[in-house]
Amino acid sequence: MKFTCAKTGKDLEEIADMMGKIFRRKNWFEFYQMRMAYQTKAPYYKPEHSRIVREKGKILGHVSIIEKYMRIEDCIVKIAGIGDVYTHPDARGKHVASHLMNDAIDYMRKRRYPLTMLYGIPNFYHKFGYIEAMMDSKIFLPVKHAVKVVSELTLRPCAESDVPALNKIYNNHFRMKTGSIRRAPASWYNIANPKELFVVADSRNRPLGYVILRTGGAGDLYAAEVVAPTEQIRKSALAFYVQKAKESFMPELEFHIAPDDPYAFFLQDFGARFVSRYFAEGEGSAMLGLINLPLFLNRIKPVLERRLASSEKLQKIKGLNFITDSAGKAALIFRKGNVAVTGITKGLETMETPQTYLTRSLIGHWDSERFISRVRESGGFIPEKLESVLGDLFPVQFPYTNEPDYF
Repeated sequence: MKFTCAKTGKDLEEIADMMGKIFRRKNWFEFYQMRMAYQTKAPYYKPEHSRIVREKGKILGHVSIIEKYMRIEDCIVKIAGIGDVYTHPDARGKHVASHLMNDAIDYMRKRRYPLTMLYGIPNFYHKFGYIEAMMDSKIFLPVKHAVKVVSELTLRPCAESDVPALNKIYNNHFRMKTGSIRRAPASWYNIANPKELFVVADSRNRPLGYVILRTGGAGDLYAAEVVAPTEQIRKSALAFYVQKAKESFMPELEFHIAPDDPYAFFLQDFGARFVSRYFAEGEGSAMLGLINLPLFLNRIKPVLERRLASSEKLQKIKGLNFITDSAGKAALIFRKGNVAVTGITKGLETMETPQTYLTRSLIGHWDSERFISRVRESGGFIPEKLESVLGDLFPVQFPYTNEPDYF
């Protein structure tokens, strides 16, 4: 077997063709078209991101590295997503997927990606350093509680010319949201579908906000994303969705949005029911893996400096050392309100932790007490002197990636 990457248009077509045949979420031609669109339109796609293994000229397996840019509050971290993993039926049992994952991770390390992400399957990707670290959130709302809401603005299907404005509205709305993906205009190639994306427009037909309505497995509509910066825009988006729901005889509205989104707070007035889902270790969904700890800490220095400035506890220590099992070592040095990321430094308290548990803490997935407990249970080490500061350094958040950015 030879491990390489897609290099020609023929390679890309062969990958798309086999994926269309293996994955049956859509019919073969729809999936083939979707894959070809990704390989030709996604803003950060490169042929070398399609990692393949060949034998006697035939592609036996494939892994996609999907480059995106994730926010940790207002800092942007380049991530390497993993998707489109398949093994040719003729090569099952040869551990092709495992070999390809090791190849992909080696590629990520060499290309200096700080973080990797995937939506996987149970009990497989953990052995490559991934752990469930993102939440799932749904909000349900009885239609009868929102029927009196009136739309004061026009909603219409999106047009291609809307994309620059929509991209600006989206990035401004999620500018501080940990887990959200920074989009480029080209990212909308598979989002700006006029059958799903409806724009809230002003009297001059300019976009003010939008709602993405998709069809679920049972055929009912759900809101996959809502961006509505003002009360007027929020009401207009809700009234539009209510009308669509009434046409389909739906008794309940469903929103896939984070529980701390401004639109979630708006929905509280209408009897909203919040369902937050956190994945157990082993489920294989919404997973992250830290690849390069020093690089990651450097990327989020402005966030760390804000936390230092607001914490008297952190200001009383000089910094701390991190030693992980697979993501490297680093030290944070606190000096006059600034944070420096260096190698292991003498005189600082040192923690030793599995990379997976540190990843959860860095992203705000769990509180410091849980982090400390799990690290110690695993055989790691956290000095008692650091117990009181970790909550201020890595506070609890609601890390969330919007469904349109799934891969």
